[in-house]
Amino acid sequence: MSEHSGAFDRIWRLVESPPRLAGKAFLRWPRLSSLILSILFLYPLLGLVPVYEVSEAREGVVVNEILDSGNLVLPRRNGELVPSKPILFHWIGMLIAESTDGFGAYELRLPSALAATTFLFFFVGFLKSIAGSTVAVLSFLILLFSYGFLQLSQDGRVDMLMLLFADGAILCWLSGYWRERLRGRGAADLTGAYFAAAALLLGFSILAKGPLGCVLALITISAVTVFEEGWDALRELFRPQWLIALLVPLPWYFLAGAQGNSEFFARQVLFENFTRFVGGEGIVHRPFYFYLEHMWSQTLPWLLIVAAVAVVLFVRGRPMLGSLTRAERFVFSSGLLWFFVGVLFLSLSSGKRRAYLLPLLPGYAMASSVFLVDWWRRFVVCDDTGRMYESFSRAALVGGLTAMAVLVCSAIAWVALAIVPESSLNFLNRHFGFEAVATFKAFSRVIEVFPGWLLAASAVLCSAAVMYWLLGALRRSAPSFLFGFLAFTALSFLVLVNLGSAAKGAAHTYKEFAMQVQQQVSKERPLTVVMKKRDESLDGFFFYFRRHVRLKHPGEPLRTPGLYLARRSWLELQPSEWRRSVNEILEGGRAIDKPGERFVLFELTEDDRTAL
Repeated sequence: MSEHSGAFDRIWRLVESPPRLAGKAFLRWPRLSSLILSILFLYPLLGLVPVYEVSEAREGVVVNEILDSGNLVLPRRNGELVPSKPILFHWIGMLIAESTDGFGAYELRLPSALAATTFLFFFVGFLKSIAGSTVAVLSFLILLFSYGFLQLSQDGRVDMLMLLFADGAILCWLSGYWRERLRGRGAADLTGAYFAAAALLLGFSILAKGPLGCVLALITISAVTVFEEGWDALRELFRPQWLIALLVPLPWYFLAGAQGNSEFFARQVLFENFTRFVGGEGIVHRPFYFYLEHMWSQTLPWLLIVAAVAVVLFVRGRPMLGSLTRAERFVFSSGLLWFFVGVLFLSLSSGKRRAYLLPLLPGYAMASSVFLVDWWRRFVVCDDTGRMYESFSRAALVGGLTAMAVLVCSAIAWVALAIVPESSLNFLNRHFGFEAVATFKAFSRVIEVFPGWLLAASAVLCSAAVMYWLLGALRRSAPSFLFGFLAFTALSFLVLVNLGSAAKGAAHTYKEFAMQVQQQVSKERPLTVVMKKRDESLDGFFFYFRRHVRLKHPGEPLRTPGLYLARRSWLELQPSEWRRSVNEILEGGRAIDKPGERFVLFELTEDDRTAL
């Protein structure tokens, strides 16, 4: 019996060695480990999903315009429309395109991934210097694998670049401020170098997305100062170094304003800042509580874990945050203020979007990690450790089996949707909605996007993580339990997010249709698109079509023979006599488009007598 027990113990020590080694590596070299993990999880999948969201296609169109026209100051979308965002993201995209000799989905999203990786590296270093490696590593995991951060780190938008500089300014200032607090001093004793460095970063933040990031950073810095020292300390924050934040973007704003005149001022200064905050034409008003409704989606899956731990502590009548050091309390309070003061400010604006929560997520990760570290520290040393491990073993068993069942059911549904006949699709469309079924149907195309070995490796890694999670709970091994739980949470979340993005991308992209139109329309022949001038819904098409087109308002008459692109619903509203002069060449669009939403490429062959 003892021989079998000894053999089992040796096997267990062998099995347990990977999580122990991983834990030691992370705690000993947190910045290097976070850098490697970020690269492994973010970069390989950047180009596998086609560009389909208007928000990233819009920026891609501007980069294409720089590459085609050479205008580095104010590249106009389609040669006439002033872009909605400042220039920094587009400059970086242009440099990447020039160095890689191409510009596609991967190159469009690479600036966001680079910004995310850079910020995570300094984020971990900042937290390690204050609260230690454990808080730093857990904050890194929470931030990287939060839905809002993970999604936008793989999205070709300006938001992650703004986070790098605006939140980098907060970290820079907090690092200097904490050193002064350790000496019993405050903001009045903070040297001007920290203010200058923070202001320089805020200047680049303005050049990335306008003044939003700068305002959020200043509000966070002010809130932390008031919390630590009181309202009187606010006057110590008024330093001349903040003017650097204005000097950095000023040359570009001056040159762009000279090129764009009143149109640039109306779009980038008034609309994107004043109108978006107070509301007006072109802004969809959201209620004050909008971010409370959508906060959970941006902080998944960790918000569920934090909430579950808080409920357990409350039910058992145990105090929260009972073992924090002074440094951990500073990190917790700063993170909490960073997140909730920012949410309050953003809630005051009329135009709200979930992506605006992105620069607040580092604060959420800081506060959550300190809360969980405190709970785990007191959980390990408490008297009922064994009983709690038994509870965790049951939770691991139920959670692991449930997760595996979900993966199996998803695989079955994926295969079924891939082979379902069209007659059944019509039935599903009537009962579940055309767009939902089209998106799920797109899972059949995921295999074309994701390599088979990657899907197989994901399944194996998720299964191994569940095994470590369960065995760690049964054997009361903290390293294995934590390794398995964190690995399964991160891996399964990563797989679901990327598979979901792949399916949505296949259903929502204009890529295939744009390629078809490109083949039908020679570069010598102009193409006129029937759409409103400020309609951005076709930017996903223009990103891949990559040619200038003429825009015709749907209410204006068509008087010139030539090639046109219009929605089927618009064509059907035209007089039958006029439609006889239309020669349809191609019909297409996105997989989710209903028949009336699809686009028709046609040639108008008659003269002005038959025109509208």
